[in-house]
Parts: sequence; C-alpha cells; structure tokens
Amino acid sequence: MSAEIPAVAAEVARGTFAVEPDPIALRDVERAWSRPADSSKRIVFTQL
Repeated sequence: MSAEIPAVAAEVARGTFAVEPDPIALRDVERAWSRPADSSKRIVFTQL
C-alpha cells in the first residue's frame, strides 16, 4: 500500500481528486478526534 501513496498524492496535486483539508493545530489533536466526522474533509495537522 505504501508504494501507491506517491501516485495518489500526485493525482491529488493534479486535481484528479477533490480533497478539502481541515487544518487543525497539533496541540488540538484531542479536539479533532472528539468532534463529529465529516467525510467531505480530511484532517491535516499543522504546527500552529
């Protein structure tokens, strides 16, 4: 599976897949896990 990650990332960068990020500061990781899931967004942890 890890072999496919670069290819999938390239397709996302090309716009083949619509991925809406939901940036969350790493310090708020507990909040991210306790809120309702939203399948239209992907959680992306940030430093701030």
